Amino acid sequence: MISDFPFNFIIIPAIIIYIAVKGARQIKNAGGDSGRWYRNLHKPKWTPSGQLIGEIWTFLYVITGGAIMWFWNVPAFSWFHIVGAVILLMNAYYHFTWNKVFFGQHDLPQSYKIIQRVFYTAILSLVAMAILSPIGAFLMLPYVLWLGFAMRLNKQILDLNSPEKK
Repeated sequence: MISDFPFNFIIIPAIIIYIAVKGARQIKNAGGDSGRWYRNLHKPKWTPSGQLIGEIWTFLYVITGGAIMWFWNVPAFSWFHIVGAVILLMNAYYHFTWNKVFFGQHDLPQSYKIIQRVFYTAILSLVAMAILSPIGAFLMLPYVLWLGFAMRLNKQILDLNSPEKK
């Protein structure tokens, strides 16, 4: 019966796919200028290749989608679901905004502020998930860990390319 179908099995992946595709387009639409801009940035030696970063993000989108669906489908619906959903939507917004600010606007200081928000909302969502769904929280952990790494990388790039360093 259609009323028994959990529409979040469509909605959650659709939101995640939308964010992934739009983010990739923002990077691609920034065009050769953005690619040249990024290649010319001073980066720490431990910066992963673009290909590796893309593969990691693909994995993270899949596993994070699984975490969110696991969390949302806990049978005993509570206000933690609403709190978690709001935090996750904030995280999605910040995540989406980061690509535009970093690759589109080339604004390193602002991109660092945004990635901090992505990281902190991811931690808050992990906590909300852990209360209702330890498995969902466990699946969310790689995303949070990668964001910690990405935030550190963003900070290093900001520091290495600050006007004082040039």
